[in-house]
Amino acid sequence: MGLELLFLLLPLAAVSGWIIGRRGENRRQQQACQEMTAGYFKGLNYLLNDEEDKAIMQFLALSESNEDALDIHFALANLFKRRGEVDRAIRIHDTLLQRPAIDARSFQRAQLELALDYLKAGLFDRAESLLLEVHQQPEFRQRTHQHLLKIYQQEREWSKAIAIATPLLEELPQGRIPLAHYHCEQALVALHAAANGEAQQQLRCALEVDPASVRATLLQGEMLLQRGDAAAAISVYQRVERQDAALLSEIISPLKRCYELIEEEAEMATYLEGLLQRYASHTLAIAIARGRYSPSVQSRIQQLLERFLLHNPSLHSLLFLMESWFDPTQSPSPQEAAQRPFSCEEKVRQLQRVANQLWDGSNIYLCHHCGFQAKNLYWLCPGCKQWSTIKPQLSICGSWNR
Repeated sequence: MGLELLFLLLPLAAVSGWIIGRRGENRRQQQACQEMTAGYFKGLNYLLNDEEDKAIMQFLALSESNEDALDIHFALANLFKRRGEVDRAIRIHDTLLQRPAIDARSFQRAQLELALDYLKAGLFDRAESLLLEVHQQPEFRQRTHQHLLKIYQQEREWSKAIAIATPLLEELPQGRIPLAHYHCEQALVALHAAANGEAQQQLRCALEVDPASVRATLLQGEMLLQRGDAAAAISVYQRVERQDAALLSEIISPLKRCYELIEEEAEMATYLEGLLQRYASHTLAIAIARGRYSPSVQSRIQQLLERFLLHNPSLHSLLFLMESWFDPTQSPSPQEAAQRPFSCEEKVRQLQRVANQLWDGSNIYLCHHCGFQAKNLYWLCPGCKQWSTIKPQLSICGSWNR
């Protein structure tokens, strides 16, 4: 049942008698008013009882008996749309637009509803055309704004999305995060076209709109790294710590490449140690553990991770420590294990197998808006279509006392 439809119809039912009664000049008009009010309540009663078929028939009869009752037509079209009969809703709204005596506000409302019909039917071009017309009216601007952005995101028309979102940024400050992503998307388009100057400009715009845009920072760092300016890329990547510490794991791999290029892996190890001390995050530890380091710093990184994981126990800690202490390639075969008692090392290997079965590291990202889980980081959640809501699942565990 659509509560918004009930809220629309209840006041209409309550005041319809008064309005028509005031305008009526004789008993016949007053009787028509009473019949109209009774018809409203009858249709509402069907809706309250989840009898949409009967409600549709009731409102259809009312619309046929009173062509001037615009709200009945809007309610009837909404009922058809709720039932998936979008074509019938389109016909009703299109008929309203053809009326010569319809007032301006009702005309714009019919335009908006018809645009939403087209949107539901997947006719984006027609929907966009109508929405752009209604968008000029302040009363409907915020509502059309959201629907236009949905169309442009679906069609990947990022320049159009930027043009719609930018003027309303002061009025809708929550739009800064999506707008920054639109600039990032436009930067990717420019990069694919080898227009590096345009890409840099789009990323600067993204950071002006949203200084906490990690995505823009990662793209800037990647451009610098591809250009061979590893020192500048390091400075850019380290900016993520101030923007969103939950996403520090995303800079570990590119940072490793940067430090290797400038041959300062010892400096990298110092930086990673500082990160783990400031942000006791299992996700960060996993990202560090996945790297392959030169022999000069490998033992230092290993000791760093072991200290961290011992002070911040988790199932992943157990797995990492067992893998680092025991070489899985040297595990006995099932036949050998069955023929002799387990040694201490073999028992730990058995525990390792059990822990591996318990640990499902396949989905390490989680949308904090809808709960969508993913193996990779998505800037736009595939589930709820919200920007920047997906973060690593493993939360920061607190301070790390060495």
